[in-house]
Amino acid sequence: AGLICLVASEQLLFVQELFRHGARYPIYKESDNADLKSDFGELLPVGMRQHFILGQALRDRYVDSLRFINGTYRHNEVYVRSTDVNRTLMSAQSQMAGLYYKQGPTINNDSLRKLAVPPFAGAEPLLN
Repeated sequence: AGLICLVASEQLLFVQELFRHGARYPIYKESDNADLKSDFGELLPVGMRQHFILGQALRDRYVDSLRFINGTYRHNEVYVRSTDVNRTLMSAQSQMAGLYYKQGPTINNDSLRKLAVPPFAGAEPLLN
């Protein structure tokens, strides 16, 4: 992980964060563990938690302390990019959940809830 900050005249202008996915299951299919047969390379729950905690730390610094970004997500303040791999998408999603855990959008309409699906092939809806 890395963090790049641009400061001019003691005013924060730009922050760029680069990171890898969180803790994951093994990538190689050498395990005889039947529980892992369908999870090779997927993000572990602890990996999701790692990124959630990282998001909370970013919130403490850039929302609460420095007031650099708003506490509610605004598309013109934060840009997130990921590769199209489940573990990297879920890492980014978990980190954003940590960053905006205090206030986030709610989905009340059942037809809209069906749209809450991760953006990759064969995904199951996240909300039931």
